[in-house]
Amino acid sequence: MKKRTIFTGTLGILMLTGCGSSLSEEEQQYIEEVDESATELEQLDTQLTEAVNAVEEEEEGAAGELQSMQEDIFVTAYDNVEAISVPEGEDMQAVYDAHVSYANQYVFIAEELMSTEDLEQSIGENINPVLEQAEKEKNNFADTVQEETGEEISFE
Repeated sequence: MKKRTIFTGTLGILMLTGCGSSLSEEEQQYIEEVDESATELEQLDTQLTEAVNAVEEEEEGAAGELQSMQEDIFVTAYDNVEAISVPEGEDMQAVYDAHVSYANQYVFIAEELMSTEDLEQSIGENINPVLEQAEKEKNNFADTVQEETGEEISFE
């Protein structure tokens, strides 16, 4: 089974000084909040990937550890979308939509962990593909923020 590697590359640092920014104060605050959210989701992805790899490598206790993460995964992903108020405007709606799509990948994983009876099979058939999709959604989210606002998401 192909293992997912944890992304450890250097990511650009987000610098939101507001100097020369065409964003309103409310929009700037929103971008800062989604950047913090992206950091939390990236940390969640790292923990989840490590736990999935441990289960695939049949490490003792790994399955129980992964199963115990389901509530934290769900709460983190859900809270990272619901707790942030979105400013008006098509550009901010596009950022919100991309953010929701990214976070929802982890909601799906949490739901899968809650409902599965065969963890190993679920990892191969459902969780690993969703982790790969989450990486695509993460990149789409970062691209959308860049295109719509000119700001960068750091994931750090």
